[in-house]
Amino acid sequence: MARRVNIPFAKAGVGLRFVIPLASVASARLTLIPELIPPGERLMGADLAEQALEGLARAPRYASLEMSHAVDPVADILAEDGRLASQILHGEIFEVLFRRGGRAYGRSRRDGTVGWVSETALKFSKPDPSYRVRSHGGAYPFNALVTGTEAGLDTAELVSIVAFETDAVAVARGLIDAPVKAGTRASSVDGIGLVQQVLFACGRAAPRRAVDLAAVGRAVDPAALEAGDIIVWISGEDAAVGHAALVVDAGRVIHACANAAKVVEADLSDVMSQARQAGLMSPHYRRPTF
Repeated sequence: MARRVNIPFAKAGVGLRFVIPLASVASARLTLIPELIPPGERLMGADLAEQALEGLARAPRYASLEMSHAVDPVADILAEDGRLASQILHGEIFEVLFRRGGRAYGRSRRDGTVGWVSETALKFSKPDPSYRVRSHGGAYPFNALVTGTEAGLDTAELVSIVAFETDAVAVARGLIDAPVKAGTRASSVDGIGLVQQVLFACGRAAPRRAVDLAAVGRAVDPAALEAGDIIVWISGEDAAVGHAALVVDAGRVIHACANAAKVVEADLSDVMSQARQAGLMSPHYRRPTF
């Protein structure tokens, strides 16, 4: 006999339904349930957890999240060990569990990245953007969300926040020659960050972790790849880590090439070889639904 339990994800509008044996519920094995929630999407500190996890994960206390948004053009999200986990762009929401020592611990609502952001890079209120930055190399990065009144912003760089690109390959080509740096997704990008930025510009949600990006859209036969499809490789050591590329045609892709230290258009066979040499697992072929 089983009971259906709704476990809310932190991402807006996302939820999963799991079937959990009543025996597990009766024995209060709540500490096992969060294992069903990807680590990059839950907020739990040593003595505090987000309110959404109450009844699902044991914690001394729970708290509602405080909404903030990035006011710097780009702000770093740091992991517990100080590593650059990702970045948050101007106008993107950062949900805060607590603040400590001039930093805020929370999660990027746009892609689920959890970590620490400097308080000075955030404004603790709800953002009200009207535009998305469409250009590259300006005062605000590509895909930043703005009101249009920010200092140093050229309105010619902007497009309505509800207007999305339709040619993913053209968007990716706009990022060719951008520097490659792990953890970045603004003036420089990493493998996942590149594909993520392309998908965002096309109005498609794009998670930051490789394992989640590999579930976007639907699976596609590698023999039937089309322009705009994505290929994702996952590390066997850490499912959050990996690489990704955007398909140009059956034999070419655009990706953030670590060897060249920049975004390039390359033969898919060469990228496959590099992925094998890096010890990544077999690729996932996905077709995003725009």
